[in-house]
Amino acid sequence: MIYYMSITMNVETGRNVRGLRSLRISLFVLLIAGLVTVTILSVPRIEIMTAHPMDFAMRTARWVRSFGLWGAVIYMLLQVMQVVIAPIPGEMIQMAGGYIYGTFLGAIYTEIGIVAGVVIVFSFVRLTGYPAVRTFFSEEKLRRFDFLINNQKSEILLFLLFLIPGIPKDMLTYVAGLTPIKSSRFFLITSIARFPGILGSVYMGAQFGRRDYVPVIIVGVVAVTLFAAGLVLQRPLVDFIDRISKE
Repeated sequence: MIYYMSITMNVETGRNVRGLRSLRISLFVLLIAGLVTVTILSVPRIEIMTAHPMDFAMRTARWVRSFGLWGAVIYMLLQVMQVVIAPIPGEMIQMAGGYIYGTFLGAIYTEIGIVAGVVIVFSFVRLTGYPAVRTFFSEEKLRRFDFLINNQKSEILLFLLFLIPGIPKDMLTYVAGLTPIKSSRFFLITSIARFPGILGSVYMGAQFGRRDYVPVIIVGVVAVTLFAAGLVLQRPLVDFIDRISKE
């Protein structure tokens, strides 16, 4: 009788765990679906961003300002969305933040939003595993970062990768959830490694708002140069970090 009750309790416990896991997954999926819907319905059209990036930044700034005192919250939610919905580049949105709030507050609001987005993505991947990541990115793209998975050096490797311009940072956030890195350590790493890029984008927006175009041009040229260099050298740099991981 006791043995039967023990089996029954174990079965019930297993069902409860699976049920709780399914509930968490469902909540995450609903959250992501909601973010996607809000992005599609509310944010200025995405195609404007690729055709006229500065126009997109200014439209976004006007849209955020239309919310008045809630604008800062809306702006931070935009940052969350651009992390969760990885294909959306965040530089133009960050420039809008600098244009509205200046360099200091713009950088703080941007960092808060990005960290919140990173927490959501990282937790989602930890909960759902590789199959969920595979639905967002092709096998070929993910294979480039196979060396991070189950690698005890993942902390330093992720930090180095986040420093390389042109590396898809939001995709790395999804991949990081598959590595053995502690969540608190990863949140710290991504906050530090992404901050220089955030500061540059926000500063450009702030100076553009002041109509001080010389710093905008200088920082823009440096950013484009670094980004182009990162794209050209991306594969050799990733291969180099891969070799480091095996030493």
